Amino acid sequence: MKPFKTKESNDSVIVYYDYKLSDSFSHTKVKLFYSLGGINYFSGENNRRGIYLSVTPVTLSDNGGFTSESSVMFSGLKMLLKELKRFSKKELDGLKEYLEWGNPKLELLISQVKEQVNAGR
Repeated sequence: MKPFKTKESNDSVIVYYDYKLSDSFSHTKVKLFYSLGGINYFSGENNRRGIYLSVTPVTLSDNGGFTSESSVMFSGLKMLLKELKRFSKKELDGLKEYLEWGNPKLELLISQVKEQVNAGR
C-alpha cells in the first residue's frame, strides 16, 4: 500500500495510510520518532529513551485548504525499536524501513491497534 501523506521533521517521520482500522477512523497514522523517555504520568512506568514506532487510528478532514487530524485519546500503541543514549538522525533514517507497509513489526502493531479499537477501548 502506498502512503496517503508523509511528513518529516528532524526527529520524526509520519506516514498516513489510507487504511481504516474501524468505521470510526479514515486513516492510519504511523510515526517513527525519538523520545527522551522518562516517567509516564498516566501509567507510572518509566519509558526508555530511544526511537519508537507508533500506530494511531485517525480521521483526516480537508477544511478549505488545510487538513485537520482527529483521534481518540489513548488509542494506538507504540513499540521501542532501538534504545539510544542521545538522538541520532542517522539512526532514525536507518529505521525508516519500519514505516513501509508489509513490515512485520508494523503489521503486528496495526493488528494490535485494530483489536484495541474494535474492542471499544
